[in-house]
Amino acid sequence: MAFANAMNLLTSHGFSCDVTLEELVNWFDVQTAYPDLSLDQVLRKPLLIVHEIAELAEVKRMGLPIACDTILKNRSRVYEAHLRAFEVELALAKRVHDLAHIRERLREVENWTTDPLLPRRLRPRCRNLHAQAEEALKECHHLHSKDLRIRRAKREDWKPVLLIQQSDSVFPYLGRPSRPSKVRVRDRWLLRLAEPGVYTLVAVSGDEVVGYVRLKRGEGLGSHVGEISAVAVRPDFQRKGVGGRLMNEMFRVADDLGLRRLRLTVHSDNAVAIHLYESLGFEVEGREREAVRRGRKFIDLLIMGRLEPRP
Repeated sequence: MAFANAMNLLTSHGFSCDVTLEELVNWFDVQTAYPDLSLDQVLRKPLLIVHEIAELAEVKRMGLPIACDTILKNRSRVYEAHLRAFEVELALAKRVHDLAHIRERLREVENWTTDPLLPRRLRPRCRNLHAQAEEALKECHHLHSKDLRIRRAKREDWKPVLLIQQSDSVFPYLGRPSRPSKVRVRDRWLLRLAEPGVYTLVAVSGDEVVGYVRLKRGEGLGSHVGEISAVAVRPDFQRKGVGGRLMNEMFRVADDLGLRRLRLTVHSDNAVAIHLYESLGFEVEGREREAVRRGRKFIDLLIMGRLEPRP
């Protein structure tokens, strides 16, 4: 599942990697010159899986075999593949606005620049990657602190929400056969605002609503569970951290309500959303096969859950 999600994330951003899961497993049996992360540890972090897939794809392009001594016999070329993989990893981290991942990896790249095993010819490239990571961190900080505020939804917000739902990058994931009409969006918006146990937040830039998130609290024996039933961002604000800001603010609402568990469903081909949820602590708990029909194509739904630590 984690491997497939990483491949989808790469594909969705235009990166082509001819790598199989079996090859990736074999790659982790290759001898290295340093202590390394295990496959299980890497599979817990989507962007690290991306890195390993991209690295292995580059090794294959170089014509190197996947053998136990490949790295030890080809240190210079494998190190080059490693740096190329980080370029891909960093590009995706920037696009999905994973600030924490960039910050964590920045410290590691700094260590690479002083690695005695780093070939001399690759030192300028490694220093350049370190500078790129620093710049990416600054850019993400800027976007994160930009004029964006989160507030409770209002009745009149249905108008910008209509435009968001009708956009080409949002509509395919609504699970509806046709684009929502003005009347449908307005009526459902007002209905949800009046419904007990439903909480809706909107992201506002300037005076414009650019995204929203909705949570519904469970009832009875499920009153400790919250369902994230909608997350959507206006196209020109996507991949700028708005979805993460909305989700983190909704986590505060969930905490105030004393919720123990949050769940959501997501289309299995929505790699960007899956990565966002995984970076926020959600884990894939199940799959509803061919649960959604999009034109002539059937799409699986992934069930994802997040548990709060017990007090």
